[in-house]
Amino acid sequence: MKAVVTLCIGKEYSLGELTHPLLAAYAKKVDADFIVIDSEKLNLGYLHYEKYQIYDLLERYERIIYLDTDVIVTPECPNLFEIVPEEKFGAFLVSNHTYFHDGSIKDIQNELGNINWERTYFNSGVMVVSQAHRQVFSVDNNLLAWAKTKRAFIEQTILNYTIQKLGIEIHDIDYKFNHTTHTKNSNLRFGRRINQLLTMTNSLIGLISPEYLKEQEQRNKPDRYIIYYKGKEPIKHRVQSYIIHYTGKGHRQKGSKLEQIRKDLSIINNNFLASSVSFLPFIERFI
Repeated sequence: MKAVVTLCIGKEYSLGELTHPLLAAYAKKVDADFIVIDSEKLNLGYLHYEKYQIYDLLERYERIIYLDTDVIVTPECPNLFEIVPEEKFGAFLVSNHTYFHDGSIKDIQNELGNINWERTYFNSGVMVVSQAHRQVFSVDNNLLAWAKTKRAFIEQTILNYTIQKLGIEIHDIDYKFNHTTHTKNSNLRFGRRINQLLTMTNSLIGLISPEYLKEQEQRNKPDRYIIYYKGKEPIKHRVQSYIIHYTGKGHRQKGSKLEQIRKDLSIINNNFLASSVSFLPFIERFI
């Protein structure tokens, strides 16, 4: 048996009203049950730790695709069960695009023990797991000690630490299956020609509105944690990804996650609009 699982407790319910129908449709598409973790069992202070309920679910289900509630799964999304080998832990290796989590990797090893873990780090908002990975979600893996202190990435770093400690191989599902906010905030995600067009367009609008140009320069300033590898395909606009994840304040930086997701759904459901926004991202400011 297989399942698509999400976590939705408390204030997340409003997001679930928008995203859960998409998650449920995806579960049906991949021939899996749709399960919502909607109540606390671990009670460790932060709801993120309730992802560890996957431990009990893996007693019943052979494989699970876990998806945060603040994600959009597009109808075109392929079957992750077919993409990720059953013996491997499927997740987006965000460390291929950022060094933002390197400090957390050092901190946890200083606290829980050095395991010679350097910088391979995944985002826990989308995970593909099997019964072979059940031990990863056991509270016996230092979770209770870890949860006593407020953490920057809450459950994410301890999950990464456990994966590395147990020597489990990670299958990188790439950003298209977990397009987080952090990997988006740079024009490096676009090709050279598109960037040239964006620069020209912004310059023309800037002649009319200097304030607009100033704001665009600030918005498009490459974040300090973006890494650009020469020869590597630049990250494309989020509407071209299969799963969009609204980490942090979201992708638009304005409006609640609920408002952002609602607007992005209106774009994704319109092929012409999606193509236009993908080519000229500034258009979404007016949507």
